[in-house]
Amino acid sequence: MALQFVLGGSGSGKSRDTYQRIIEDSIKHPKQRYIVLVPEQFSLQTQKTLVSMHPRKGLLNIDILSFNRLAYRVFGETGGAGIPVLEETGKTLVLQKIAQEQKQNLKLLASSIQKPGCISQVKSQISEFMQYQVDGERLSKLQNDGAVSPLLSCKLADMELLYREFQAYLEKRYLTAEEVLGVLCRVIENAESLRGSVLVLDGFTGFTPIQYQVIRKLLLICRDVIVTITMDAREDPCEKQGWHKLFALSSQTAATIAALAKQNGVAIEEAVRLTGENRRFASAPALAFLERHLFRYHRDVYDKKPQEITVCAQANPREELAWAARRIRSLVRERGWHYRDFAIITGDLNTYANYAQEVFAGLGIPYFLDRKHSIVLNPFVEYLRSAIDTAVQNYSYESVFRYLRCGMSSLTPEETDELENYVIALGIRGYAAWKEKWVRIYPGMEKEHLETINALRGRVMEELSVFTQEQRDRNITVEQRTRSLYEFMVRGEAGKKVRLLKEMCEQAQDAAGAREYAQIYAIVMELLDKLVEILGQEEITLADFQQLLEAGFSEAQVGIIPPGAEQVVIGDMERTRLKDIRVLFCIGVNEGMIPKAQSAGGIFSEHDREFLESRSLPMAPSPRVNLYIQRFYLYLNLTKPSDLLYL
Repeated sequence: MALQFVLGGSGSGKSRDTYQRIIEDSIKHPKQRYIVLVPEQFSLQTQKTLVSMHPRKGLLNIDILSFNRLAYRVFGETGGAGIPVLEETGKTLVLQKIAQEQKQNLKLLASSIQKPGCISQVKSQISEFMQYQVDGERLSKLQNDGAVSPLLSCKLADMELLYREFQAYLEKRYLTAEEVLGVLCRVIENAESLRGSVLVLDGFTGFTPIQYQVIRKLLLICRDVIVTITMDAREDPCEKQGWHKLFALSSQTAATIAALAKQNGVAIEEAVRLTGENRRFASAPALAFLERHLFRYHRDVYDKKPQEITVCAQANPREELAWAARRIRSLVRERGWHYRDFAIITGDLNTYANYAQEVFAGLGIPYFLDRKHSIVLNPFVEYLRSAIDTAVQNYSYESVFRYLRCGMSSLTPEETDELENYVIALGIRGYAAWKEKWVRIYPGMEKEHLETINALRGRVMEELSVFTQEQRDRNITVEQRTRSLYEFMVRGEAGKKVRLLKEMCEQAQDAAGAREYAQIYAIVMELLDKLVEILGQEEITLADFQQLLEAGFSEAQVGIIPPGAEQVVIGDMERTRLKDIRVLFCIGVNEGMIPKAQSAGGIFSEHDREFLESRSLPMAPSPRVNLYIQRFYLYLNLTKPSDLLYL
C-alpha cells in the first residue's frame, strides 16, 4: 500500500502523464485492476481521453468512475444498499410536507417557510449537515451555549426540528445522495474487486468529510493510490497554507490525505513534480508567464509584448458576446482552427445566455450552452401550473388567460384575443360565471358574435371543468389529486403536443430545444410518480398541493448533452470543465462578477458560520473563504487555453 502525489501547476501535464503511466502499466499487467476516480461531470471526457490515448483504443482493465458510480459498483458486488435513493426533487417534496406540518412549531422560519426559495435553502443546509456529518444532537447542544445569540439559537432550533423530522421520515424508507457514501464506507472493505487495485484521484479541487472517509478506506484496500494536485511543484504538498495563498485549497486537500495515510500506516512515496516545461504553453510564453505568476506575490515583470493575451472593453454584455463571436469566426477563417478549439466563460452565464442564440445563430456559429436550466418556464410545465392556478384562484381573469396563453390549449392566439376582449369588457370572473352561457354584449359588439364567443367559452370549459370539479374537493389525498392532474394531461393530449413542439425545434435546427422537449414529459411524469410514492395517502388541500408541485417544478432541471463536438462551449467559471482548447474568451470581467460577489443568502450568515466553526462544528466554506477559492477557479480557467486568451 502506498500513496503518491503528482504535483504541478495548471497545464503541466499531470493528468496526461498519469494516464499514460496507467495505460502502460495496464498493458503490462492485464490482470491488474485500475480505477480512475474523477468528478461526475468530468467522467465522460476522461473516458474519451483515455480511449484516445490507449494504443489499442479500448479499455479492458481500467474503469473511470465518480464517487457515486463507485458506490453503486460496490453495492452491486456486496449488496450493501437495498434502500432507494431520494433525489433532489424528492427531498424538496418531503421538506415541503414537513414545513406545512411543523409551521406552528418553528420559531424564526414560520413566517418565511412558504416563500419561494426558502425550502431550497433549508434543503441545501440539511445537505450540508449530512455532507459534513453534523447530527441533530450537536445542534441541540449548541442552542444552550451561553455565547450563542438569541437569533442564532432560533435558527439552530428551527434547523434541528426540520432536520430531525426529515431524518425520521426517511428512516428505513430512503437514502439521500449524501448518505450513499456513508453506506459505501460500511461495505467497501468487502469489495474484492477493489482489493489490490491501483486508484487514481484526478480532477478534484477538494473533498467533503464523507469523501475523505471513503478515501481513508481506499488507502487501506488499494495497492497504490495516486492523487493529482494542482499546485506549484516546488511547494510542500503536506504543509497547509493560509487561505490568502493561491493553492491553499490544494495544500489542505493534500495535507488531509497525507494525514489519513500516516494514521493508517500507509507509506507515502516521493511526489512526482511536473514543472510544465514544453507542455500546454510551449508556444505561448505570455500564457506561461501568467500561469507562473497569477495571484502570486512575485515581482517579476513580463518585458515583451504579450501577444497571446488581449484585454478589450465593450459597452454591454451583448456587445461583448458579439465581439467574441466575430473574433472566433475570423480566427477560424485565418488560421484554419475548429470551433471546438474555442470556449467562452463568464461569472454570470444567465445574462449572456439570453444573447447567445441571437448572436451565434446570426453568424452561423455552432455553440453549446453548458448549463442546467429550470423547467418552470417550459410551455408544458406552464400548462400544468396554470391549470391548477385556475382552480386555486376560482377562474380569475389572470389565471384563465395565463392558461390560454401558455401555448398548449386548444384555442389559437387570435381566438384567445377575441375571448379576452369580451371577458375584460364585461368583467367576467369566477367558475360560476364561466360555467353559465353568456348572454350580454358590450357596446359596439354584434349580437350574432355572441354565439362564437360562447363556443370559445365552451371549449375552455371542456378542457378545464372536469379537472376543476375534481380538485375542488377538500378531503382528498395527494394520490387522487395527482391522478386527476394526469388524467387532465391525457384528455388534453399533452404528450402529443410536446412531441409536436419537439418536431418544430428539430425543423428549426434548434438541437437544445429538441432535447429539452424530448426529456420534459418524462421529467414531469417522474415528479408525479414521486409525489404519489412519497406522499400518496396524505390528505391535502388544493393550495398545499399547488405549493408541493411548485416546489417540485422549481427543483427539476433539464441537462442537455452537447449535440456535437464541433461547437463553441459557452459556460460558467465554476461549473464548466474545459479540455484541449486553443482560445479562451473570459467575458464579463467586471467587479462583482469575476470574482463573483458572494451572496449573503442562506440560513446561516458568515458571522454564524465563523462562530459555529469556533465551536468545532464543521461547515462548508464561508463567503470570505469562497472568495479565495474563486481566485483558484479563475486561475484554473485563465490557464486553460494553449494559444490565446481574451479578457
